[in-house]
Amino acid sequence: LATEYDRNWIGRYHAVKSELITININPALAYKVDEHLSLGFGLSAQYADATLSNALDFGTLGYLDGIPEATPSTPALDGFSELTGDDWGFGFNLGLLYQISPSTRFGLAYRSQIDHSLEGNNTLTIPDFAIPLAGPSRSRGGSADITTPATLSLSAYHELDHRWAVMADITWTDWSQFDELRIKFSSDPFNPDPNPSVQPENWQDVYRYSIGVNYRHSPQWLLRAGIAYDESPVPGADYRTPRIPDNDRLWLSLGASYTISQNFSLDFAYVHIFVDDTPIRDTEVSTGGLAGVPVGNTLDGEYEASVDLAAIQLQWTF
Repeated sequence: LATEYDRNWIGRYHAVKSELITININPALAYKVDEHLSLGFGLSAQYADATLSNALDFGTLGYLDGIPEATPSTPALDGFSELTGDDWGFGFNLGLLYQISPSTRFGLAYRSQIDHSLEGNNTLTIPDFAIPLAGPSRSRGGSADITTPATLSLSAYHELDHRWAVMADITWTDWSQFDELRIKFSSDPFNPDPNPSVQPENWQDVYRYSIGVNYRHSPQWLLRAGIAYDESPVPGADYRTPRIPDNDRLWLSLGASYTISQNFSLDFAYVHIFVDDTPIRDTEVSTGGLAGVPVGNTLDGEYEASVDLAAIQLQWTF
């Protein structure tokens, strides 16, 4: 998950780069209770690495302090803040598969939330004219608590005949626990009691609905198509930030599998994602933990976006 803007863009005091990378290690066990019911259990070890950066409006700070060369909201007079942090977190997942008949089955899957306490460094770049106001460029400690949400999925699969099969899925995601992004900073000689950076989020729980169809064209070719509607957890423009300018999405997908031999197959996929027009009205609330840095800039606008994805995969079964 990542967004990145030019350092001089109009919303630079709200966000420049936002990136969250997660790596999951998930050993699992499955147990077949009888010919109909199978159960699964797994443990998750998740590594999270995050980067958050934004510009700091020292031009306005210097202007208000009477520095002659300072002018408000001037890119050449900006400072810069970059926070990096990482952590390991742990969770679990449960699964159930019930085979009603040879042609019909249902599945239920739950994945727990995983809590992270990201710790790392906050690197501050201070322009020369602002050193008397904020101290020199420096690095200090920074931390933030984040949680990857719990999910619950119900799915179904049914073969209509030897060629056609249909499937459906509904997934709930527990985003309502993400009510704010709070970043804490360690003290340093130039700022012994830094305020935290607090961005209200107030996200909501969401659902994702999907249906799909498979068509067995021949022993070698399996064709696929699907559609999905993916709700956004962001409640509206006032809580939408340029770090995650998210909105509801409609997915249309096409795919195919070609069996080369008993051990090898090729998979092809194409997805187009329609994203609803995304209004944003984000008022800057954080000083980046630096006393005196002005806030209150409002980024008011609208995002328009769509996404195209294409993939080819070679599968080796042994």
